[in-house]
Amino acid sequence: MRILLLTHNRYGLGGSYHRAFGLARGLAQRGHQVTLYAASESVRIGGRSTLSEGVEIRRSGDLLPGRLRQGGLSPFDAIGRIASLRIAEFDLAHTIDHRPSVSLPGLWLRRRGIHLVADWADRWGRSGIAELRNGGLGRLLGLLDDFWEQRYHASVPAATVACSALRELSVSLGVAPDKILDLPPGANIDLIWPRDRREMREVYGLPPEALIAVRSGVSTYDDGFLAQSASQLAKMEPRFRLLMIGGPSPAVESVLRDEGFSDRMLHFGHVPYHRLGELLACGDLMMLPYRPNSVNEQRFPNRFGDYLAAGRPILSHPTGDLGMVLKDGRVGLAVEDSPQAYAEAAYRLLGDEDLRAEMGANARRLAEEHYAWPRLAKQVELFYRRLLDEDSIGVD
Repeated sequence: MRILLLTHNRYGLGGSYHRAFGLARGLAQRGHQVTLYAASESVRIGGRSTLSEGVEIRRSGDLLPGRLRQGGLSPFDAIGRIASLRIAEFDLAHTIDHRPSVSLPGLWLRRRGIHLVADWADRWGRSGIAELRNGGLGRLLGLLDDFWEQRYHASVPAATVACSALRELSVSLGVAPDKILDLPPGANIDLIWPRDRREMREVYGLPPEALIAVRSGVSTYDDGFLAQSASQLAKMEPRFRLLMIGGPSPAVESVLRDEGFSDRMLHFGHVPYHRLGELLACGDLMMLPYRPNSVNEQRFPNRFGDYLAAGRPILSHPTGDLGMVLKDGRVGLAVEDSPQAYAEAAYRLLGDEDLRAEMGANARRLAEEHYAWPRLAKQVELFYRRLLDEDSIGVD
């Protein structure tokens, strides 16, 4: 099968990119010809193509700043993709979310008769990410997201969704329930696995006797809550360290600095994905604050799959589909929406090595048996084939 995936994120960076590439790898391993379009990682005039683990990754030339490229808002990217796709042949196109650099080529391909599937991983409009935008331009972008997100997802014949709330929203927009596949965050179990904690700490120069909680990812939705919880935990446990992986977090940095705990934070910034597993292995506990609000209830964070694959317990909230997994899988704790309660739960876990080991083993088992990308890719492949067979389109 010839499959096209489109993400709005820059090559190698962002949740949308890693969701798309995880699926692309899984499909390529199953013998399919997979092409992934991502935004350019740098300003350049000409396009570029890279072959990575059986996936062809294409980027169009783009002259706009990284923030616009990363957000899927560059007209250069959208037009460049459409232009390069004019001579391409695919059996099916799968778009990740709705931003213009993804949805416009997707709709153009559908007009050419190529079957279109739209992935919905986050609610961008009202009651979603738009609620967090500030300033005139931010509010305008939120209104545009709300309009186009709903219009696009209402126009597609089939969808994959990251959580049950987005499934319900898809149905309300007119997508038939049997044309929707649940696609939670996947786990790259061949790239991330439970490495030796002491060995990895020695590699990265981290204190061997510290009790390290890890927070990875690019979104900062609940960083204010994390900052308050980390401050409380620092007062309770002198060996506690917070290892941050990803972009800067002014909220966490300012609170820990003001409380006199700046030395408790270890910030590694963005790291290549092949190093992520090594840093996760340095941790005793994975932090995933996920407060009960409309933004979190309509998404399912990618880092969950990484945390499971690393074989470490997860501390979160009883919110959305994530909360249900934590309740049923015994892979961590889902605690009430209070920084003090979150800090106390972390303190208990950090003090109970046997419980952490048990939960970590359960997490790795859950990753292998339910969330591994090869397993999810097989489900997506069957979904694709059913859609194509129903439309009487022959595939190899």
